[in-house]
Amino acid sequence: MLDQRGLKSVRNFSVGMLLISIVINILLVLQHFGYDINIISGITIENYVHFFSLIFVATAIGSACNRAKDLSQDAKDEMRIKIRLMQLGTVFFILYILFTVLVIKDLYFIIAGFIMLGIYVNVIFITERIIVLGLNDHQMKWRAAVSGTSYDVEGSSILWRFKLWFTPIERVPFNKRSIEVYNIIFMLVFGYAIIESKKHGIFEIVFFIIIIIGFFSFTEYILGLYTSLTGICTGIIKAEESSESSRSQYWTVYVTDFKNKREVAYKTYRYPYISRGEEVKVVHGIFSKQVILVNGVTIK
Repeated sequence: MLDQRGLKSVRNFSVGMLLISIVINILLVLQHFGYDINIISGITIENYVHFFSLIFVATAIGSACNRAKDLSQDAKDEMRIKIRLMQLGTVFFILYILFTVLVIKDLYFIIAGFIMLGIYVNVIFITERIIVLGLNDHQMKWRAAVSGTSYDVEGSSILWRFKLWFTPIERVPFNKRSIEVYNIIFMLVFGYAIIESKKHGIFEIVFFIIIIIGFFSFTEYILGLYTSLTGICTGIIKAEESSESSRSQYWTVYVTDFKNKREVAYKTYRYPYISRGEEVKVVHGIFSKQVILVNGVTIK
C-alpha cells in the first residue's frame, strides 16, 4: 500500500484526469448539438471512451489496493463527516448519465458518463484512505507538538502549492541562483511557433502557458525575485529515473507551512539530509516555486 503522500499523488492525478474529462465531455456535447468547437478538432466521443477507459481502470486499481479497512467506530464517524460533501458530488455525474440516456441517446456518451462517475467514486475511496492515514499519523503529530506546532497538521491540500506569497524577500547571491535551461529553450521555440502559426487552438494555448512559465523563471533569475517558506517536512519520496545509458536516484521532498497554509515540493538528486517531521526553511522563486536553498544549502 502507498503512504499518505503517495496516495495524494494518485488522487491528484485522478482529479486532474477527471477535470480534463469533464471539460472534454462538455465540449463534445456542445459539438453534438451543432456548435462549432475548433479547439477539440480530431477528438471524438469514441476516442475519449477508448482512452479514458484506461484511466478508469488505473484509478480503480489504485483505490482497490488502498481501501480503508478495519476502522474503529470513531474513525468511521470522523471519516464519514469529512467525506459527506464529496459523496454529494456523485449526484452531478448521475444526472449527466440520465441526460445522455434520455436526451443524447448515444451509447458512447452513456459510457463516458459512467467512466466519469467511476473515476470520481475511486477518488472518494482514495480520499477515505488518506483521511485514515491522517488520523493514525501519531509520529507526525508528536514531532509537530515537540517543535511547538499548535495548529492542525492534517489538512494540507495540493492547492496550497499554487498560492503566491511575496514575503519575506530573500536576497540570493547571483552565483547561488538557478534556472532550468529548458525553460528558456521552450520559451523561445514555442514563442516562435505561435507567431508563425495561422491557427489558434488548444495546442497554441498550451504553448502560451509554457512561454509564460519560462518568462517568469527567467525574470526571477535576473531580478532575484526569491522568497522563503518555513515549515515541516511532510514527505520524502525516493524514486529512480532510467535511460538507455544510465540510471539515477532522486528524492521528492514536501515542505508544508500549516500555519499559513502553504506548501512547496522540490526534486533533488542529492540525499536531502533532512527527515520527515523536521522543521525546514526553503528559499524559492516567487512565481516558479523552484527551490534553490534548503536550510541554507544549495539544491541541485
